[in-house]
Amino acid sequence: MGLPRRRVSVRDAGGRGAGGELVTAASHTSRLPAPIAYRCRLEHTRYEGVHYSYRHTYYPWLVDLDDLPVPPPPFRSITGFRAADHLGSPRRSLRANVDRYLAVHGIDLSGGRVLMLAQARAFGYVFDPLSLFWCHDRDGRLVCVIMEVRNTFHERHCYLLPPDPGGRATVTKEFYVSPFLPVDGKYLVRWRISPETISLTVVLRRMRSGAERTTLVATVRGARVGRGLVSSALSAPLRTWGPTVAIHYRAWRLRSLGLPLARRRFHPAQPGVSVDDRNDQ
Repeated sequence: MGLPRRRVSVRDAGGRGAGGELVTAASHTSRLPAPIAYRCRLEHTRYEGVHYSYRHTYYPWLVDLDDLPVPPPPFRSITGFRAADHLGSPRRSLRANVDRYLAVHGIDLSGGRVLMLAQARAFGYVFDPLSLFWCHDRDGRLVCVIMEVRNTFHERHCYLLPPDPGGRATVTKEFYVSPFLPVDGKYLVRWRISPETISLTVVLRRMRSGAERTTLVATVRGARVGRGLVSSALSAPLRTWGPTVAIHYRAWRLRSLGLPLARRRFHPAQPGVSVDDRNDQ
């Protein structure tokens, strides 16, 4: 499916950072080495209705979509990065799917670097509740960040975040994730990433009792580890099931505490993202 493209300046893509200054210098993210494996601790705390927290460890990778790490042939069926695990069509490459999604929004990176933070498959399975894509133009300037969110109903949604030199963004919630929360409020997102450490915070704020209040906070803190794809998969073959198990256990626990269910809202097909596009060539 052919889509019109145009070269978009950082300003067109929402490129005003904190204080309103235009982001023009090459972003530090464009110079990050890849691939990098991190060992991260995720902490998820809910403040609305009941106060409840859970934690688990997982191993995301920072990878260059034009130079994805490829395991040796005997192990390619059990680990690696697949287009089917992210936005767009499984028949195209991850890079082609990102470019197509950006084209829908009038953005052309002209071959600029795209870095993805996501888990690799382990024994053929992965579930990433949140993946991030740092999208740069050919001069290394950060044009935008794609925040890809998945739920346990086999749906996904992408938020297009403007560049910010401080690694901050605010977006309106548009996607049903937790069965205990409606689709309203806004996300406050903050990231900081280096070759050695990573820090990510996502805060959901909703209007309650006439005031905006924090509903939940998810934080990720991690450090680089010296692992390859194969050794990572073999050392912890069930690690990619961690997020799925944690989410379902948390749902059971919150329901047992008497928290009411929020009505699930229909999620319309999102061009360049949803499974409705998977027949596109």
